Amino acid sequence: MKIEAARDRLLNLAGKAAYLRGQEYAEDSYVQSLIWDEPTLVAKVKGSGRAMYDTTVQLVVEGDCWRPLVPECSCPYDDGPWCKHAVAVMLVAEGNSADILAQVPLQERIAGMSLQDFTRILPKLMEIEGVRRVLLEALGSTQRPETPVDSDKVEHETRRKVQQIVRQAIGQWEEYAPISSIFAPLERIVDDARDLVDEGQVEKATAILTAVTDEFLQVWEEFDDENAESGGFLDLVADTWLALFIEGGVDRSKQAELLNQVWEWDQTARGYDVTALTPLIVWLQYGYELEGLRSENEVLWQEGGETVAVAWSDHLSHSGEDAACLDYSERLGLDVFHALYLIRTNRIPEAIAYAEKHIVSDQDGLPVVLALKEVGEAAGALDFGIKVLQRSPMTNNLAEKLADIAEELGEHDLLLPLHQRAWKKDPSFARYQRIKELSGEGWAQLAPTILEGLGARYGHDDGIRILLAEGQIDAVIGSLQQGVWMSDETLGQVATALVRSRPDWVIDYFSQRAEEVMNAARSQDYVNAAKCLGWVRDAYRTLNREDDWNARKAEWLKDHRRKRSLLPLIERL
Repeated sequence: MKIEAARDRLLNLAGKAAYLRGQEYAEDSYVQSLIWDEPTLVAKVKGSGRAMYDTTVQLVVEGDCWRPLVPECSCPYDDGPWCKHAVAVMLVAEGNSADILAQVPLQERIAGMSLQDFTRILPKLMEIEGVRRVLLEALGSTQRPETPVDSDKVEHETRRKVQQIVRQAIGQWEEYAPISSIFAPLERIVDDARDLVDEGQVEKATAILTAVTDEFLQVWEEFDDENAESGGFLDLVADTWLALFIEGGVDRSKQAELLNQVWEWDQTARGYDVTALTPLIVWLQYGYELEGLRSENEVLWQEGGETVAVAWSDHLSHSGEDAACLDYSERLGLDVFHALYLIRTNRIPEAIAYAEKHIVSDQDGLPVVLALKEVGEAAGALDFGIKVLQRSPMTNNLAEKLADIAEELGEHDLLLPLHQRAWKKDPSFARYQRIKELSGEGWAQLAPTILEGLGARYGHDDGIRILLAEGQIDAVIGSLQQGVWMSDETLGQVATALVRSRPDWVIDYFSQRAEEVMNAARSQDYVNAAKCLGWVRDAYRTLNREDDWNARKAEWLKDHRRKRSLLPLIERL
């Protein structure tokens, strides 16, 4: 790995004036200190006068390089995020990439210092905001120095940082930027807020979370969220807010002040069919006394109440209040949490008995099975999981996990029925091979049940490969005619098989497919057209019709003689 400034991109982002000044600063040693705190460069940069500025640049991995993502500087520059100080930091980092990436982590360097050396550098280290957290961790402290917090300033700075992240992401895409392009830097900000909660910095954490939540919801519509990825990010945001309310000790009056704003956020998220922020409404209105909510409003319980109840149970467990945690989780019907907590506290027989009595779905049974296996209770996990499957009409990954456990324990009698159950959810090629292997001579009798409706309900790579392995050529041809997507590798396997068994069909189908690509005149697709023509050639040769192939080839060369990038591909066939 190396650090690369991506100079053309940097010039475009910073503008010519800031870039050239940053280049001068880099050459004139204005960057006074530079520390690597992966994935962030933390620096002190001398200004044009006597001022010194704290400058950080978050980097992102692209290929085998660390490249710039988001800068932040304490200087007054307000014409975009990339000031001359940030540019200088990137250029210096690029020029000293190997040394910077090889830096010993700050904690280790401090641990090896003499008291005299450490005392000498301590004031300088404490001046660098990005280093202060690392330094305090190295000293074994979880508390930052108690300094007055200007919440408005913190919120403003965080909003500015989020806006920079958004602008940079949008600027890198010609059309709508994918929403996922801003998650990584935003998640780091939320993680910082979570650290502040743990350190008791409640006001600062509140200001940061307010800024991140509000700014994100304002820019949501400017991004492409076709895959509905924002729900996961907002889950993280909501979890951090709950930690702030429950663990941070935010007083109820302050929480009451936040209710209207949180309600507006929740309504905005619901406009995108996301209920990730609803638990905050539940907490602010009900606190942890949720028995009434579960019986009176099942919808609100499912959308947010259960999440709050689990968060409160976690709080009780981390506080060492075992009896209160078990009583609360049982009263609220948190069956999975209750069973998992019993497992974590090494009450295995009690956990299994409770789970067998209360857990009926394989979706709820899976985490209990995984937890039992993790603590070395594989046999108990297998026995419990099978009981759940016997009374659950649903299917998910539970049967697959139980098959893995049965393999490990040598319970061969259970393998075939477990793989058959898992097949209903995951009809993969690997599972098909395992079922066929386990059934042995009984495969001929079992095959119709396993393969029934396969082409219709599972028409991509694995399904096509299974049909091909079973010799169901007509079903494979039907998938091709329906335009079912398949990878290049699978398409090649299909074409090779059809060249041998249905050469006339290959000539008609792949000739038409190649001509559609060639007539569209998209040069980037000509390689795919040539592949299709190659299969057409092989089909002609299978039929001993070399002359007919040469005639078709001559026609295509004539028809497309002006497409210079296509002609060599056809000529080589």
